[in-house]
Amino acid sequence: RRTPSSLEIKFQQIIDKYNLPYKFVGDGSFFIERKNPDFINVNGEKIAIEVYSKVHKNKFREGGEKGWKKERIEIFAKYGWEILFFDAMQVNESFILKTLKGGY
Repeated sequence: RRTPSSLEIKFQQIIDKYNLPYKFVGDGSFFIERKNPDFINVNGEKIAIEVYSKVHKNKFREGGEKGWKKERIEIFAKYGWEILFFDAMQVNESFILKTLKGGY
């Protein structure tokens, strides 16, 4: 179990502000094949969200950011889940609303 990172807190604040149907599960409360996404949809859609720092993924993951994303996409897809990725530069109101609501 872990507490939300500053980036995840920022994402959560935007979700709360616009009442978007997602909740933080990066605390270990939800897994798909030992993979713990940061957020999941709570309206019955199988959508998971990862919020991340490119520097961290490239430095500490084998295969870097691309390898990490590919692995997640493949694993989640086996269970009918779509996974969306937001890097630190994309964690802002306009990009999140455009991506999650198709514009606002």
